[in-house]
Amino acid sequence: MAVLVSAVIMAVHLYYTKKRKGRLLTVGSVYISIWCVCLAISSFGLYELFVPSLKTYILAYGHCIIFSLISLFSGRLCNNLEAFVSEFQYDESHNLAGGKLQINTFLMVVLHIITYLYSANYFRTAWSYLSLFGVQSLRGASLEDIGQTTSSALMFQWVLLPVFSITMIYAGIKLVRERKFSIIVVFAILDAVLYGVLYGGRYIFFKLAFFLIMPAIIENSKGIFGLIKREKKIFAIVVAAFIVIVVITSDRRLSGFNFAGNVIVYYTGSIGFLDKLMDTFNPPQYYGYFTFGSVINFVRSVLNIVFSIPYAGSDQVFNDYTAAGLRIGAHTIYNSLSTSIYPFVLDFGYYFSFIGTVLFALLANFTEKQFYRKRSASTECLYIFVLYTVFDSILKYNFISPGSLISLILPFLFVTRRPINFVFNKRSKENAAGSTR
Repeated sequence: MAVLVSAVIMAVHLYYTKKRKGRLLTVGSVYISIWCVCLAISSFGLYELFVPSLKTYILAYGHCIIFSLISLFSGRLCNNLEAFVSEFQYDESHNLAGGKLQINTFLMVVLHIITYLYSANYFRTAWSYLSLFGVQSLRGASLEDIGQTTSSALMFQWVLLPVFSITMIYAGIKLVRERKFSIIVVFAILDAVLYGVLYGGRYIFFKLAFFLIMPAIIENSKGIFGLIKREKKIFAIVVAAFIVIVVITSDRRLSGFNFAGNVIVYYTGSIGFLDKLMDTFNPPQYYGYFTFGSVINFVRSVLNIVFSIPYAGSDQVFNDYTAAGLRIGAHTIYNSLSTSIYPFVLDFGYYFSFIGTVLFALLANFTEKQFYRKRSASTECLYIFVLYTVFDSILKYNFISPGSLISLILPFLFVTRRPINFVFNKRSKENAAGSTR
């Protein structure tokens, strides 16, 4: 039955998306596709996973329908939101799609130098641990084992990871627009390697692949074969990233499954984990504490830094519910990833959890509308980041962490009306001087 329901919802949504918007790639299509595919697969009980309850399927499909309706029919509401925030808009006509990408290279270089210097000791310790014990042991190591503290881990999650993510997106945009390697692309690759070694993670390499390929897909009009032929550099990096993912996955071997089993358990296990969480806990309602977590926790972190007020954010409360592993299959214990729905259940209860998805869908569709209206570099960067959070919603809700709010701000800091060029020789200096006359 789940397969049939998924097929119907996907077919109807994609049909009306193409009819109303003239394209298939939208935030609504990404949300509906990943959710319906995973819900359908979860109903088979592959790899001896427990099949989620009917209550969970009704909840999940209800959220899919709501997200679909908002994606298709929220145009006027998004226009009203645009009028509301119009005073914060600024001119970025120099950075429109099709032209060269003008990045504040100086700021990006300075931030990455500071990041690499800050990370050097942690990287050396993690690399030694990785060399001795392997990826699986590094993944399960405590912060003390790899020379980190809670503060340093939060610094990586809240500040450095957003810098890495936005750098990767701009690297993809630059490769598409100029089709050549640059310092930004080098930073994007180094960022993925650094973060992957520090935490033994594979998902940072998926993010790298996603953020590089999405600008090519968005700006492509020649079909898949034309895309591959035109964007060879991007596809080379993407293929390399997926090879790393396969190697790490094979080394980690969740519950002894092969690569396909790991992927299926990873992406469908979150639905089973959501099912178990709703059966296990009967928490109070938090009324937006998690839905608006990025803003609330950002303010709390600033108060902690400036006034030394102890930090007690909703991300910590959320971890209290999801950190402990629950059995979702005969051989599988799962934790942490509870889909984007569970925070909304905690906030508004089972029957009113759709409020969170309404707000999430409005944010996603507003960002999409802004990009297709302006076609600027910063709005494209925001759109790609939001596309990622929508795809990732099958695993988690990204807007609990303060890092997601920082990721929404950084795209505007990394673009500049006048590019800052590095001068390497006298001739370049003379050319730069001549261009300013």
